[in-house]
Amino acid sequence: MKKILSSLGLVMFLGVAALTINGNATANADENGSQQTTEASSNSSSQTSTTTSQEGTNTNTSTTNGSNTTDTETEFVNHVDFTIKSAKSENARIINTDNVKVFAGPYNRGTKLLKTVNLNGQLVQLNKVATSAERTYYQVIYQGKTLGWINATYLSTTNVYELPFVYTSQHFPFDAPNGCEATALKMALSTKSVGLNHGLNYFLKRMPRAKYDQNKGFVGNPYAVNNTNQDWTIYPKALAKFGRQFRKSVYNITGASKSKIIYEVEHGNPVIAATGYRMRKATGHTLVVVGYKRGYFKMADPSSWESQMKSNKNNPVFWVSTSQFMKLYNQEGRKAVLVH
Repeated sequence: MKKILSSLGLVMFLGVAALTINGNATANADENGSQQTTEASSNSSSQTSTTTSQEGTNTNTSTTNGSNTTDTETEFVNHVDFTIKSAKSENARIINTDNVKVFAGPYNRGTKLLKTVNLNGQLVQLNKVATSAERTYYQVIYQGKTLGWINATYLSTTNVYELPFVYTSQHFPFDAPNGCEATALKMALSTKSVGLNHGLNYFLKRMPRAKYDQNKGFVGNPYAVNNTNQDWTIYPKALAKFGRQFRKSVYNITGASKSKIIYEVEHGNPVIAATGYRMRKATGHTLVVVGYKRGYFKMADPSSWESQMKSNKNNPVFWVSTSQFMKLYNQEGRKAVLVH
């Protein structure tokens, strides 16, 4: 009898060991990731079947010695039917990792891989969304250019919106004391990858001019200090028209409310506004709103000298309270231009 019990104990031990050996497989969100493993038990009485996955989720039930346990596992589905619609009404999002795969369409097996991008922490606009029960993809836009479709897993919502842009100074490498409007336009356009191959002088020389009417063109000399009683500037109506020579979706939004400006920045669009140097007092100096977080706008001031940029003192890119912004913005007649 002792021999029989010993033999039975050995059989039960081997059975438990066999169950322990069988594991689960994991894979990353896109096919051909760094890990793809498939393991399955052949024991019909206690079987857990797993398949390498992409985005889909599947629930498997394992039975071990009469006890049921439920495991949630991701399992790739070769082909799904997506529902595609516009995502332009959604706020911009942050890419949350590097080495993100960008596809020509919402991913099914065989969809063309366009590129792999390293844009961790960068803000992207959402153009379209493709949804299915198994996975979701977004067609995203970065600095005005459509990248392609990426898995929604790699996009995070955010409370801090900082638009990618290229800073330009109106004072170096050459000085344009009254060239803030054209400089601000150039920076705003850079968020859409427009005008990057042209220097500031290219914009200044092509900016429309007028003798007396700032609604028709720039009055004065952007390359000189104003020692007259005349207002040397260009108003939003003419500046927006000039901007449309570079990008069609540049608009005069004079009178725009704070909520309108916030909405545009949260959707990845900069706003040019007449306010004041470093937002200290209203002078008519033109800056660009390139970011937003609760209670604050991020500003890009074109007035900076090379020494300031090198020392990082009196930085021309800074946060200012929305209340201070609105104070100066209101005093200057809510003059604004949107680059969409």
